[in-house]
Amino acid sequence: MESFNELMADLADHIGLDKAELLQTQEIAIDNFVVGFQADEDPTVKNLIFFTLLGVPSPEKLNQIAITLLEANNLWAGTSGCTLGLQQESRAVILAGNMPINLLTGQSLAVVLEQFINVASFWQQYIQGTVLHNDSHISQNPGLHA
Repeated sequence: MESFNELMADLADHIGLDKAELLQTQEIAIDNFVVGFQADEDPTVKNLIFFTLLGVPSPEKLNQIAITLLEANNLWAGTSGCTLGLQQESRAVILAGNMPINLLTGQSLAVVLEQFINVASFWQQYIQGTVLHNDSHISQNPGLHA
C-alpha cells in the first residue's frame, strides 16, 4: 500500500468493516483489546503505528512491572519487536508496534494484528498477575511478523 488511508480501506475490506468508520475512528476491537492506528508523522518513513492499552498495574506492583517491561524491551526480547511503555499520567501500560506501510496489505496487516494481540494478551495477563515474572514464557511469547 502507498498510503495510510489505502491500507485502512484494504484492511476494512479484508475483515469486513465499514471503510468510512475505520478511517474516522482509526481503531478496531479485537477480542478484548482496542487497537488504534496512526501514520508516522515523518513523510519520508511512512510507517503504520498500531497500539493498545493493556491495563494499569496495581501501585504495589508498579516498580516490579516497570522493571520487567524494561527488560522485555531490551532488544525487543520479550515483545516480539513491539515496545511496552507506561502512559505518564494514568500509568497504563501500552503495547505499540510499527511497520512500513508499503510492506503491508489489508491481509498481511490482519495477520500482524493477530500476532500483536497474542503478544498483548500475554502482557495483559502479566500485568494482571496471572503470569509471573520468572515464568519462562516471557522470553517465548508469540512472534510478530508481516
